[in-house]
Amino acid sequence: WCGTDAAHCVTGCQAGYGTCGLPAASSTWNNLGCYTDTTLARTLSVSYNVAGNTVEKCQDTCAAAGYKYAGVEYGTQCYCDNAIMNNAVPAAAAGCNMPCPGNGAELCGGSNVLNLYSVIPTFQNLGCYTDATNSRTLRTSLNLAGNTNQKCQNACYDAGFKYSGTEFGSQCFCDSSIQASGTLVTDGSCTKACAGDASQICGGANRLTVSAFVTPVNAVVLRPL
Repeated sequence: WCGTDAAHCVTGCQAGYGTCGLPAASSTWNNLGCYTDTTLARTLSVSYNVAGNTVEKCQDTCAAAGYKYAGVEYGTQCYCDNAIMNNAVPAAAAGCNMPCPGNGAELCGGSNVLNLYSVIPTFQNLGCYTDATNSRTLRTSLNLAGNTNQKCQNACYDAGFKYSGTEFGSQCFCDSSIQASGTLVTDGSCTKACAGDASQICGGANRLTVSAFVTPVNAVVLRPL
């Protein structure tokens, strides 16, 4: 099945996606400004060679590799990581003054300073899914006090997972894909209030309220005219 009928979501050619029939959503990148960096102690530890480097290309590269931070430096350099490393601190904005080779209107850091960006995580509700104790729809369980959908989403994101799911009010599950054993249901069986917020629904008995982290859109710093 390759259409957008919610009843066939994540089956056939759409397996592993789980967003068919739902409106598009996007996360964004937050501009953190100009940050210090050194060759001996990198602010972001993973380097990528990006042809015609721009802020967007570097952000897309980092996002595709699963990183939460992106930084551009000395025009051509692109760095990624999941944390700001080595006690890096904000630097004077004037130091980040080098144009990006792929777009001269954008700033791509400077000498030993980088324009730094972080993902603002956004999740899209995918609906109610079946689950079973002997065949989990999302395989990693997290123990969260006062569980809510947002707490579970953020905990799964921080642990490096794309999908989060709340079940029976208090349970939180994560995974990098929706397992084949789980199917979307529209019978209203996700009815259990969240332990930490009774106004939210956190699944039900053998039912998961599933969400997915969505790919971030770009944010850039432009050179002054």
